[in-house]
Amino acid sequence: MLGFEWDAEDAACREAMMLALDEAENGCADPPPPAPPPPTTEPPPPSGHTLHDGAPFLRVSAPWGLLLLQEADASHSALAAARAEIALLREEATLRVYVDWGAGGSCGGARLAVRRAAELIAAAEARAPAPLQLDVRVADASAGLSWGGGSRTLHILAPLRGALPLSKLLAAPSDGTPEPDALLAPCCDERAVVAPPLPRAGPSADRFRCTRAQPELLHLPARGLGVELEFLTLAPRPDVTGCFTKAEELHALIQRLNDKLDERANEGKLDADAREGGHDRLRRLLQRVALWGHEVDDHVAVATPSIAARTIAAYREEAMEEAAALDDAQLVQLLCGGRGTMKSEFTSPPPTAGTLDFADDAAAEIACLMRLVRHLGVGAPAVSASGHSGCSCHVHVNVRNPAAPGSILSCREVLGVFFAWVRFDLVTARFARPWMWREPSMAPLYATGAEFSWQEAAWQQGQRVAAHNSPNAGPATYDVPLFVRGVRQVERAADFATLTEEEKCTRIFGRAAETPASRIGRPYCSLNLRRLCSYGTLEFRRFHGTLDEAIIQRWAHFCVSFVERFRVEGRSAIAVLDAAEEDLPTALAAMQLAQERASAEELMREMASHVDPATASYFMRDSGALSLD
Repeated sequence: MLGFEWDAEDAACREAMMLALDEAENGCADPPPPAPPPPTTEPPPPSGHTLHDGAPFLRVSAPWGLLLLQEADASHSALAAARAEIALLREEATLRVYVDWGAGGSCGGARLAVRRAAELIAAAEARAPAPLQLDVRVADASAGLSWGGGSRTLHILAPLRGALPLSKLLAAPSDGTPEPDALLAPCCDERAVVAPPLPRAGPSADRFRCTRAQPELLHLPARGLGVELEFLTLAPRPDVTGCFTKAEELHALIQRLNDKLDERANEGKLDADAREGGHDRLRRLLQRVALWGHEVDDHVAVATPSIAARTIAAYREEAMEEAAALDDAQLVQLLCGGRGTMKSEFTSPPPTAGTLDFADDAAAEIACLMRLVRHLGVGAPAVSASGHSGCSCHVHVNVRNPAAPGSILSCREVLGVFFAWVRFDLVTARFARPWMWREPSMAPLYATGAEFSWQEAAWQQGQRVAAHNSPNAGPATYDVPLFVRGVRQVERAADFATLTEEEKCTRIFGRAAETPASRIGRPYCSLNLRRLCSYGTLEFRRFHGTLDEAIIQRWAHFCVSFVERFRVEGRSAIAVLDAAEEDLPTALAAMQLAQERASAEELMREMASHVDPATASYFMRDSGALSLD
């Protein structure tokens, strides 16, 4: 095993891991930009809406993390302790929302309300410390507690009605060299992982239709992007292959493919149409894939034995007649790690080598890379022992780097994209598989504020209180309302209007600890702002690791299209920044209401000029979210 092992249930180990990742992020080769000048006034006080503000707390009888724990480790002691709550859910399809007043906590009279899609469905009142609770039928909902001095909010996730989706997360290594045609040809076999033909770029192919009811790539925006793909892979065996690194293995495979193409050309088997139709194109794609990087990523976590067994069963169904030849021990390795495996991250080329660009065959390049990685053997572990994701897919969209394709966004345009993302955050969460829905390393951006911190196991979320200025909170982790106040404060500084766009971005999105972007949770949000001043990108972090190139293509395309659509149309979303101080509570409430009311249908309507209307249902069918309806 390359990397190190750690106890996923130990809070100190999780904290040490996150601190190490922070150090790695901050220790980048390029020095961080200079720190912005200190604010002229003290940071605004907490508004009393998040777990960082302490008691009282909102709790739910069967939190989402506990339901994931059932999937990951059915024998865990935490499940035995919650036996009655789980029985209530199973037998009566009911969740109990209740107030934990805390030790000695008192806030006088308080009102507990539960809303669904911004509509009130239940309410009750009591005075502390009298019990205050509501029983609600299972469905996504938002519980709110309010009193004279503050409020709390808790988002409740409905349990899945079907099995956790574990398809397309595993590929056994293949012998020899794949046939070049297999890297370009559409797959006729519906059961195989390799699903779509590779889309072509150019004016004759702006509308590429995939098989199996996959949404079209309607619009191919000329904007640079980067993709980071996390997996478990087999470690190189230099005694067998002569390769000492995973990158060398990939390059050796590419060389063997190029040798096959040379043989075909030398045998005179290719006419002009064949060369243009596949041979030359594959040459270009292989040349591009050779520019992808590989590194060890200790953030990858291994799957639990239960999740691994079910993933292997799903893979055997996909493999069908080839299933008998599969090596179970090797498949377990690719999900549970251990000796002879690597925690791998494959990264697309940087601007110096030419970023991915959907207007320049990016979709085909992603598919080609994935087919080669699968040939070498790869696993995408789903749920770890802490109840969180094992691996993920991150998409960087260029918005500020002149060396990459795409127009440069102003500071306000970037904010427009961010607040549009906040508005649809609850919607896009369902595009990913369920273990990503409250994943702390790419946490949801709830418009009402933070509900958990990144040190907690999934079933313990919301139990660890950390003050806004505590290093454990990081500070004000995931707190959108506090981010709003921070941006407003920076924009109202006396010299802000005189700054260049670059200087404005550094003040708001810079890597210094006191910037609003750092205070919202460093890189650990569903949309990471901290890469703006290092790479010039918005990093869309929220997506599960998968071996399905069609899903990866469409997620990356969706992220780029989201930027293109809301760089201008997101102006209405930043009204909260321009509201008068006395109107700020009303503006924040409007932002929160817009997030609660947002729907996949609304998102697809607003993005109709950029994505196929079937995109949302395509993602949610894969994630299992459609089973919630």
